[in-house]
Amino acid sequence: WCSLFVLFFFLFVFFICFFFNDTATTEIYTLSLHDALPISLDVLEHISIRDRLAFVEELVRVSDDIIIIGAPFENREVEAAEKLALEFCEKMTGEKHEFLAEHRIEGLPDLSKLTGWAEAMGLQAMVLPNGYLYHWFLMICLNFYLAQIKDPWEFIFAVNRFYFNRFYAEDNREPSYRHFVIMSKEGVMNPEELAGRYILESAPVPMPDLGSILEEINHILDFVHQEMVSRLTEEQEVLREGKETLRRERDELLVKLETVRAELNGIKSTIPYQIYKKTLGRFTN
Repeated sequence: WCSLFVLFFFLFVFFICFFFNDTATTEIYTLSLHDALPISLDVLEHISIRDRLAFVEELVRVSDDIIIIGAPFENREVEAAEKLALEFCEKMTGEKHEFLAEHRIEGLPDLSKLTGWAEAMGLQAMVLPNGYLYHWFLMICLNFYLAQIKDPWEFIFAVNRFYFNRFYAEDNREPSYRHFVIMSKEGVMNPEELAGRYILESAPVPMPDLGSILEEINHILDFVHQEMVSRLTEEQEVLREGKETLRRERDELLVKLETVRAELNGIKSTIPYQIYKKTLGRFTN
């Protein structure tokens, strides 16, 4: 999840983020900015198949040079991971995850078709992996689980910050959940340099050994445990303070009650009250 930040190093002076729905054939708007850099992050797969090309054409139209499109693309491993994540979410929440379910309806985009179209249009294009698939699957399932906690967002953000600091450096490698397609109108990119900067060179075998998987899970669970203990400690302190406040209020009320009882006993011992009791007794008899 946090790995979406990787290509923000490409921003020059200005950048513009566009978010689209199925009305992708609508023109974006005319831009007067120089160095306009349109970025699409996990949007393409939610646009209907018939409108995806028009969406990409619009990004190219408004761009000064660079266009960045990040999305999960059609791939057997990615589809299998999404299927398992959907099933996990449904078991945890009783509902299907809306956005992942949309991927199944329209189908994921075809990476080769996108890069082939770019080359046919005379655009320089390169592809970078992003979001190591096994990390992605673990984190999205963990986020589904944490979402069941009351007021979960601060907790979810904390876990994702931990993931970013602990695991992100190993995210830009295959097999990846997402790929970034970077296109250039001017053809000024240096693919070898960019690949060297952002792709993990010493990538392990596609499927990590069980020990490394358990180690990663253990790191995250340790952090989750520490966060939960911290939150429970804070809640216990709030409850303790509330209990102490209630105890003080109770003691104050008991003091007031004793004061009222003493005042009543004093009134009962007065002559006017005795006369009142005798007079009241005549009427009732």
